[in-house]
Amino acid sequence: MPQPRVRILVVDDNLLDVRLCQHILQRAGFEVHSVTDPRIALELMTQMPFDLLLADIYMPEMDGFELILEAKKRQSELAVLVMTGSSMVEDAIRALERGVDGLILKPFEEGHQLVSAVQHAIVESRQRKDAARLQVLRPLFSATEALNSESHLETLSRLTSHLTV
Repeated sequence: MPQPRVRILVVDDNLLDVRLCQHILQRAGFEVHSVTDPRIALELMTQMPFDLLLADIYMPEMDGFELILEAKKRQSELAVLVMTGSSMVEDAIRALERGVDGLILKPFEEGHQLVSAVQHAIVESRQRKDAARLQVLRPLFSATEALNSESHLETLSRLTSHLTV
């Protein structure tokens, strides 16, 4: 069965940046939806799931940080990559405090930098999801292992007495 394509939402108030990101990422094989208005982006997120949000930090009316906060309310496991034309350390710190998966500076010197940053953010996000799932399943694995390793019928009966069929 073929893997579903990674779906990315690009949000930047600069139409040229949006088009550039969309072009680069589509050529790399991603499904890309792009908008210049963060409010429209949030509406889109109620209509379909996204794997990654690529958002500019500085936009009028709603900045990237507010967008991330609202986006995570809609899709909590969303990977987030922010982009900025500013190389201020404070931006990077604020982004990390909000749980973003990466930061990329504009303008991109080469398209592969953007693609690489997106791939890295998606891989890290999937690894976090897998680790969280494993943490939830770990007690079940332990209980199953204990039951499978028990050979005394009386002990096995005691361990399973609370189970109902």
